[in-house]
Amino acid sequence: QSVRHRQQRLGTMAPPGVAIEIHGMGESSSRMSLKKLMEQFGDVIGCHIGNRGVDKPVVRYPTPESAEAALSALKNQQVWLDGVVLSGDWHSSAPPPEPEPAM
Repeated sequence: QSVRHRQQRLGTMAPPGVAIEIHGMGESSSRMSLKKLMEQFGDVIGCHIGNRGVDKPVVRYPTPESAEAALSALKNQQVWLDGVVLSGDWHSSAPPPEPEPAM
């Protein structure tokens, strides 16, 4: 299965809403504690941790307003989880395409 085919398949399956990538989350913090923390900015319709140390946690909101409020607080170092200041950025749903191998 090619990378491009996998990206197209994943892209069509992506849930609706606006996603924020979370940076700086501690290894021992749970998905549920992150979700509960981020609900102060609005309904959280998705919270995914992925593989720790590999993937960045992603929190998904149904509206841009909720996501913007959350991102603003993250960027202003106002969000703490288990004693650690979190930061964040907009989550791009698809990674950049890998370069084609030279022939």
